[in-house]
Amino acid sequence: MNALASAAALLLLAHGDSAEADRLAQLDRACSLVQQAYPMLMLAAMAEGGMNCGDPDSGEFIDCDADDTPEQRVRQAQRLELRQQQEAVFEQASEACDAWAEDRRSLDLQLAVARAYRAARDVGTDLPPEVMD
Repeated sequence: MNALASAAALLLLAHGDSAEADRLAQLDRACSLVQQAYPMLMLAAMAEGGMNCGDPDSGEFIDCDADDTPEQRVRQAQRLELRQQQEAVFEQASEACDAWAEDRRSLDLQLAVARAYRAARDVGTDLPPEVMD
């Protein structure tokens, strides 16, 4: 009977280690995706902002989009707002991943990464949901 209890305890322990390894692998994958996407979103937000077509020597700012129609300006403003929202959420996710990298055993930081990844996924990007499900 004692041997049976010991074997059961070992199986539970092995399953717990396996589940933890799976959870950590999911967090690693989520952080990898966030850290790949975040710089691209920063650039996308910059690209949606005002562009200077002026002469760099004179310092005169000339708006590249000065001839845009009001409808085009509205669409650009909407795209800029979305990109800025995405960038902000991904910045938080990136910071959560950085903090977790410093203390991978912290359950609070693991939960913070999972929450931040879900928020990043839900903000309107095409990050895969199955990474954290």
